[in-house]
Amino acid sequence: MTRTEQEYSELRQLPGDERRGWVHSKFPEGASPQWWLAMVESAELGVSPARVLSTDQRRENFDFAVSLLELALDERGMSPCHSAYWMVRLAALALRCRTPIGGLPESVTPDGAARLAVARIPLSREEVLMAANRRRNDLQQGRDRFYSPGDDLSDIRNQASEEVQLLQEIERVLSSLEWIADRIVDERIYREIQSWLVLQSELEI
Repeated sequence: MTRTEQEYSELRQLPGDERRGWVHSKFPEGASPQWWLAMVESAELGVSPARVLSTDQRRENFDFAVSLLELALDERGMSPCHSAYWMVRLAALALRCRTPIGGLPESVTPDGAARLAVARIPLSREEVLMAANRRRNDLQQGRDRFYSPGDDLSDIRNQASEEVQLLQEIERVLSSLEWIADRIVDERIYREIQSWLVLQSELEI
């Protein structure tokens, strides 16, 4: 068993009210985003439709995955937008299960995941379009590159700008929303999602 597998197993077995304390004791200075991502990826495997599980087991695994995402967000191990992307992924997996799962957290139903995603997109549609235009112009003029020939690749200055990172997260969320869009029941949230999805072509470089 790898270290990551061991840590995931320990965290999974704890009652919900003890997980935060376990994380703090394990990582006094805070767990890294990479660690949180590894935990969330493991939780996603636990709800895979390919796994043979009883309905109760699958529901429990979804409950844990949701609580883990909420904890990652609270502990700043994931941004609101990134955590919403993973919540949509969970909602899409729930739809793929052969037998419908009753009693799932609202945040992993199509309507709930879509509502959460819209609430956590950090920019308005107008701001997204303006930021995308700036990025496109910078790239066309040779600016905003991660590195140039001869640069020291270890130089931390060669990281994507905060705005570019936000756009990347938004693109990821919008692409994931396509997996659940046709299963959204609430007409208002459906129209809201469609108004976001039409922006995807504007975000392509």
